[in-house]
Amino acid sequence: MGSKDGQFVDDYRYLRARSVSLKAFFEKAFPKDLNSEIFCGVFEYLLAMQAENGSWPDPEGNWTAVQTAVILKSLARLGYTENCTWEIPGAGGGRRGGIAKALQFFKDRKESLDPKEVHKQFYEDVWDLCQILQALAAYDLTAIGKSSVTSLEANWKTIYEEALQKQEWAGPAFLSAFLEVFLTYRPDDNELHGKTLQYLLQQEERDGCKAFLWRNSTAEPCWHASLVLRTICRLPGALLKRKEKGDIASRIVLGLLDDQCDKVDKHTPGWGYRSHERNRPMYTARTLQGLSQSIPYLNKELAEQVREATKVANQVLFDLAVKDEKASGFLIGTLKATTAVAEYFSALEANLPLQVFKDTAACLGGLLAAEDPSEKPWVVPGQYRPVEDGLRIAWLSDLHVSDVLSKKSFWSSPIKRLKLFRSLFQKQHSVFAEPFAMLNLQSILERLVELKVHHVLITGDITMLALPEQFKNAHDAFLNAQGSLLKDHPGPKLSPKLWTILPGNHDVSGSSSNPELKLSEFFDAFEDCYKAQEYQCEFPTHTFVEVAGSKSGLRVELIGMDSTGSKPVQIIGPNAKGQISDKQMKRLSEILLQQPSPRTLRLVALHHHLVNIPYVKSELEEEFMELEESASRKLLNLSCDYGIHGILHGHFHAYSPWFAPIGVPGKISGSLPIIGAPCGTLDSPGRKVQFLELREILRNSAEGPRPALLLYQQSREGDKGNTRWIEQALGVCLG
Repeated sequence: MGSKDGQFVDDYRYLRARSVSLKAFFEKAFPKDLNSEIFCGVFEYLLAMQAENGSWPDPEGNWTAVQTAVILKSLARLGYTENCTWEIPGAGGGRRGGIAKALQFFKDRKESLDPKEVHKQFYEDVWDLCQILQALAAYDLTAIGKSSVTSLEANWKTIYEEALQKQEWAGPAFLSAFLEVFLTYRPDDNELHGKTLQYLLQQEERDGCKAFLWRNSTAEPCWHASLVLRTICRLPGALLKRKEKGDIASRIVLGLLDDQCDKVDKHTPGWGYRSHERNRPMYTARTLQGLSQSIPYLNKELAEQVREATKVANQVLFDLAVKDEKASGFLIGTLKATTAVAEYFSALEANLPLQVFKDTAACLGGLLAAEDPSEKPWVVPGQYRPVEDGLRIAWLSDLHVSDVLSKKSFWSSPIKRLKLFRSLFQKQHSVFAEPFAMLNLQSILERLVELKVHHVLITGDITMLALPEQFKNAHDAFLNAQGSLLKDHPGPKLSPKLWTILPGNHDVSGSSSNPELKLSEFFDAFEDCYKAQEYQCEFPTHTFVEVAGSKSGLRVELIGMDSTGSKPVQIIGPNAKGQISDKQMKRLSEILLQQPSPRTLRLVALHHHLVNIPYVKSELEEEFMELEESASRKLLNLSCDYGIHGILHGHFHAYSPWFAPIGVPGKISGSLPIIGAPCGTLDSPGRKVQFLELREILRNSAEGPRPALLLYQQSREGDKGNTRWIEQALGVCLG
């Protein structure tokens, strides 16, 4: 397979998997009757309108540059790279458009990118310039805009005040655009970020919230306030805390909701006004983008109001869509307005739902084509039968062991010594303030004994803070359960026959890329589970799990990866991002090259999720960062190419099934299940103590019954003193 074809398949798998993983969020946050034909037809129209010089020309004014920039930003969000091209319909001679052409349009005009001298023939104002700079950065062309950013950095306040005096349209949205550029081009300049943000927030203080809903004779009422809103919601937690984001977002949102319809006067209809008048859909789309991104930071009541408002306004956009037969897509208002609608669509946190892949392979260049495999990775009763005394693997994750038997919150006892952590973890609205009870772990382990499981997989975050006392508590609890599960191996050491224990980011005690150093406390506690490995204290781990004398002959090859980064748990944020070393990837390749024996199921397990999973932008998103994208792509490709039957992960504290395609577009042979495990020990209202189990079944197939693993969820229900365990077959089948 050539490098170009390889990149195509790489992108296809990653984006397809990502789309499936986000489908649930899409359906939750946006109208279920969202017209996917219009959704994708907007992009189809824009792709067809690219000019020979690579730009998207504006027939009405000097908006060519900013339109081109916004479209480039939107396509970057959809996974388009500099090498992507597409056919221009009706152009004759098979003319093709492409990202490289659009980028060349800016390369040829880089001398015009000067914020001190606004080039009216190229762009209208400095906000337009900021969009150009962001578009260049989206394709790693920051060098082209380097001098412009330097000039902007030196003069941003003067430029803004002059814009106010001239009553230019954007108001505080100019400042929010500056801030986004600085975050992109000056990522380490915290002082610059802080100064710009404070100056932006001062604009609100000048006249209450109305400063962000700033009006003048040329400005539309609200949509530029939404530009500020979307910037506020995108800011990193280190720059603006979650509660502050919520407070600011709530004030802006209340103003926007008040002005949704024609409540001002007939000359200034609200942003949701149903009209083809000039660029009215642009105002609606810009406002919707800010509102949709604010939802995670609002209280429940206000968030529901926003969802209802977005449903109504989304329908306005769909009603205004006009089919363009020549371009085979949809125009909504003007070209400029359609560009804004495309940016809104591309910024939806759900990005592209699965149905969009199925309906619109052509308009997205074939990259996102999807097809259903003949054999799907789920089963229903009647398609399988249980195996008596068959293999059972319990799967736990994110135990966050801290105290011993109390239900006190986790910063009790040994963690009191860590004063910094106490201040961080007790903050309001932090997911770290949730209690993880040791009693719940004991209850889970008792259930494992009751189920007589043959093996226990734990996908990371054994402890809360990687303290020796916490590892000892976990080790002792596991050893106690082992005494009942393995009569021939009661202790005093943990048996690798029973346990596969992988580290999570909360188990990293040192700062190093060397697993033995960064995971020293982890290995001190669980080294017995690794001594049987060919490479002690190294990854991947390699374990075979089977039932002695099994009639089916099922054997599970369990490959464990270390996805922890190099930062200890004390470094909040960077510690949460997942990494897999090249050395591990090489070892994984070597393992997978070995031909498995018949009736062997190969599973890969790790701590971090490969891509964002359902309910992104939830309260957990800022704390739970996924595996870095390059590692995700490599692991997906290896798993698809070498017959892995499932990837199992933790980290996100939520059960989540999603699937990546096996094969290449046009030749899909199956789907690779990628499953996330819940956090079983969390003790809070509305959350159940639960874990997953992989249980042997015989699955019906054309060749006859074959052994496979069916995913079950074990949940503890009831009140204190009156609890019971409920098991549920989840329908996801591995093998």
